[in-house]
Amino acid sequence: MKRSSEKNQAVTMRDVASQSGFSPATVSIVLNNAPLARYIAPATKRRIEETAKKLGYRPNVMARFLRSKRSHSVGVLFFDITDPFCTLIMRGVENALYQASYLAIFADAHNQRNRFERYLEFSSWTFMCLPISVSEIFRPRRSAGNWPATTSAR
Repeated sequence: MKRSSEKNQAVTMRDVASQSGFSPATVSIVLNNAPLARYIAPATKRRIEETAKKLGYRPNVMARFLRSKRSHSVGVLFFDITDPFCTLIMRGVENALYQASYLAIFADAHNQRNRFERYLEFSSWTFMCLPISVSEIFRPRRSAGNWPATTSAR
């Protein structure tokens, strides 16, 4: 459910706080199940959770990523996504990451060295490179130890 005053904006914790009568800090602690939540009365928790549900509150995942400085995402780079082997790998990787509460971000290098190297410039990401048919492209970067990576080759 969207805010009645602004149709394009999602319900925020502040909206939940305003409707429930509790401070934004208390609402944040309850909705994030923070360690301090154990000190909040069950009736308060219940009221906040019911208000959040009634308003249709959904956590802003991107805001959490920015605040925690962790994206819980893994870039999965395929050298050639048209390889039939990739479909099985994509399904398995996505399932495993989903179960661990991570988001898979898939990219394809189109069998082009320059695309492959450009994707590797996102050094703050964790990458899985699958499958690597041209291992000499990847080997120099991996040995430099600049970023975490996993490789798979047939």
